[in-house]
Amino acid sequence: MSKPTIALVSLFAAVVLAAPASAAEHWRKHWVPPHIDPARFVHSAGSWQLKSNTTQTYTLIVKGTGHDFNVLEPCWGFDVEGAGVDLDVANLTYFGAVKADPPPPADHPDMHRVGEIPGAVQQPDGSLAIPESYAIVRQWNLDNGASCAASGWHTYDEHGDPTNVALPYYAKKPSAVADPAVIEGWAKTRAAKGRAAKKSKTRRTRSTQVAGPVSVELAGFTGSATAADPTRLVVRITTGQLSGPTTMRMRADVLKQPSMSVPEND
Repeated sequence: MSKPTIALVSLFAAVVLAAPASAAEHWRKHWVPPHIDPARFVHSAGSWQLKSNTTQTYTLIVKGTGHDFNVLEPCWGFDVEGAGVDLDVANLTYFGAVKADPPPPADHPDMHRVGEIPGAVQQPDGSLAIPESYAIVRQWNLDNGASCAASGWHTYDEHGDPTNVALPYYAKKPSAVADPAVIEGWAKTRAAKGRAAKKSKTRRTRSTQVAGPVSVELAGFTGSATAADPTRLVVRITTGQLSGPTTMRMRADVLKQPSMSVPEND
């Protein structure tokens, strides 16, 4: 997890979380998600038909990682649809090798905040790794999945405009934007997208989150974003007797980012 893409799983969220409270509040109130050239997005997707009474592991290599400061956009994940099955799971947990924060210099003990890496386990050789058992489906993965499914599984649409539905909280609050013209324009955009969502087969108005005869035993992403160890989504599913065709789809978007900065209007 040493490449910029893995460290910056969401540039937008990282900037806000790292900022002081007052700066984050100002950002939430005044920042409007920019238009981005659609050519800057690298899409990865795969689809599989599940079989009854089997355990299978499915892998999707995420293209575009390991270059410059490319960013893995929110909504990396998967859905399972079929008779009696309706699951949407997003923003999967990382598992695999990790590096501990270096200790602060002796003459500047407060320079770094050193803390434990959630889920990390020390290996026999002294290295740290997050085991597969940590990469499971949690409630927030299901909540994120419902939002991502409603946005068509993309934070930006095919024209490079923000879908709003899957963006973080601070980017979804037009009432908090001071400029009335911005509020009016945003409201019109959201209304238009809402009408389009009803017509689109890729956007879902709700997610029932019913597992049925499907058990997800592993749901995470791993890899160091190198040619030998590419970033990839990994999902392991055990099925019982399926009562009809059941499909599992995985998706991930990467934003090409030549420098470490918040995207501006293209």
